[in-house]
Amino acid sequence: MDCPVPASPIATRRWGRIRFVILALAMFGVGCGATGGSFRVNSIRPLSDARLLTEPLKQQVSQVVTQCRHVIHAPSSQAISLRRKSRALHGTPSEFHLGYDELRERWDLWALDHVQTGDVVFRRGVSPILFGLQDLSDVTCRLTASEYSHAGVAVVEDGCVWVYDITRPHGARRVPFSEFLFTFRLAFGIKRLKEAHRHHISSVVSYLRNVTGTQPPFDADFRLGNGKLYCTELVAVAFEQAGLPLAEPTAIGEFPNFGDLPQVFVEIGRMHGMAPEQELYIPGNNEIGLWSSDKLDVVFSAQHPFHPPGFAPNRLQELIQAAR
Repeated sequence: MDCPVPASPIATRRWGRIRFVILALAMFGVGCGATGGSFRVNSIRPLSDARLLTEPLKQQVSQVVTQCRHVIHAPSSQAISLRRKSRALHGTPSEFHLGYDELRERWDLWALDHVQTGDVVFRRGVSPILFGLQDLSDVTCRLTASEYSHAGVAVVEDGCVWVYDITRPHGARRVPFSEFLFTFRLAFGIKRLKEAHRHHISSVVSYLRNVTGTQPPFDADFRLGNGKLYCTELVAVAFEQAGLPLAEPTAIGEFPNFGDLPQVFVEIGRMHGMAPEQELYIPGNNEIGLWSSDKLDVVFSAQHPFHPPGFAPNRLQELIQAAR
């Protein structure tokens, strides 16, 4: 297939973890000095007793820092080899990028056989805010008693299955089905219009293409009818303008677990002028939101999808799952 394959988000997250480890070491005062082209642990500044860092732990930290240093400064081909060697030593797959691309292709092939234009696709994402101290997607799922925090619409065109959605960093866009799925690889679901309503799909697709071309701003305030759009609002409005509203918006105060809203989000809401009576389109569950629409039938749902149904798991999958 010719569907584009971006860099592995999982590999990106792995490098993020490495940077976090280095930052954490720096914050907690693990001093690393250069000696003979390698790094060594030589002090723990904030701790009064250096013996709190055991010798085995010192060795592990030194190995991690040394590996990071070599990978960062090595030529690209050598760096790739070292990363693969590092993964192999730690029980993770040594051919991770190859496996990622293979899995992406499998999901795109699966989508061509199982996903149809007009399908509403749901996923759970990760939306760090407050310097990464809170995950807005996780809070949204808990408040709304939903498995999902994001939604888009599938369209089969140009020989691939694409998903039209809108996000804060990327705006309105279309992405390959596998990218939409594999960005986080958390909860994922697909719902399809019942046969009696499928004549509305062409109008839905025209609206999505138009929005992708005009690029309205992302609505970070989550308000309806202000010329901006957020993810589930894009989906809801696409069907509404086609004459087929999927579900009514839900007032924040009516979220199933509204009483559990962390105080920090209460204060953030006040700063943005949000109130319990403000209505939002949400992914929802069987009772509220887009997922509850009686015009849609379930096609597929899974937690942490890895390989598509019908593709037997292989050694690569076992290694990656074991490394989690």
